Amino acid sequence: SRRAAGKATSGRTYVSTPTAILWGEEDAIVPRGGVERYRDAIPGAALITLPGHGHMLECEDPESVVESIFSFVAKEA
Repeated sequence: SRRAAGKATSGRTYVSTPTAILWGEEDAIVPRGGVERYRDAIPGAALITLPGHGHMLECEDPESVVESIFSFVAKEA
């Protein structure tokens, strides 16, 4: 459901699973402050920053994205 995907605008968050937010340090679309608000709105969320990358992380450097996700999942297991 949409509720399970998360909703931070009402002051309550419905995400209850471990969450990693990947962000490219050179992102010209979502500034650092915006991604930090996402992270802060999801209890326990991890912000993983990839230096030298922009908004399209999965296209720019898919290997780093996969490595970041695997590393996050391994820590949560």
